[in-house]
Amino acid sequence: MFSFSNPAVPGPTQTPSYTKQEEKLAEQKQAIKGPDGWWILPDDRLLVPEALGEHWEVDFTEIKPPASGYKYLLALIDTFSGWVKAYPIRTETTSIVVKKLLQEIISSFGLPVVIGSDNSPAFIAKVFLGIAQALGPESRQA
Repeated sequence: MFSFSNPAVPGPTQTPSYTKQEEKLAEQKQAIKGPDGWWILPDDRLLVPEALGEHWEVDFTEIKPPASGYKYLLALIDTFSGWVKAYPIRTETTSIVVKKLLQEIISSFGLPVVIGSDNSPAFIAKVFLGIAQALGPESRQA
């Protein structure tokens, strides 16, 4: 999930957007957060995600008041860049998440290494199952 950059090589210039899991890992590795928002390990290396499009977070938020029948906003966030793709939706379902991931993320970036959410583990498991079913057996590699 992470690479450890060499301090002699210039690091990313954009402020990172870390997930809760990434924050926990950084703390376990006794990293400290620098003033620019990057986690710095005790040996002065940066803790950074491996690449754009590898780790996505999924979240819903309620739209108040609903607009044109859309009650929720589905946000898909790339944790490496902090880039957000947001979609108005009528219901919070795994099928909507699977559809948007397939159409908007997987078609552009390929399969993510990690999909995270503050929803239940069962929710994410259903998302992965839906993606696997949609892609079929040809997508599975041993």
